[in-house]
Amino acid sequence: MTTTTIPAGFLDGTMTIPELRRAWADARKRVFRKARRQRIAAKESFLRSGH
Repeated sequence: MTTTTIPAGFLDGTMTIPELRRAWADARKRVFRKARRQRIAAKESFLRSGH
């Protein structure tokens, strides 16, 4: 598993594991959503250009 950015709150013990998991899940969802939006935008511009 690659090392992802760990919130500082987790390192000093103020953040619990469930909070950490939720933060990671949210970050992953945001990344996926952004990637999907970019893919859709690329497809639309491809279709618009007449191919």
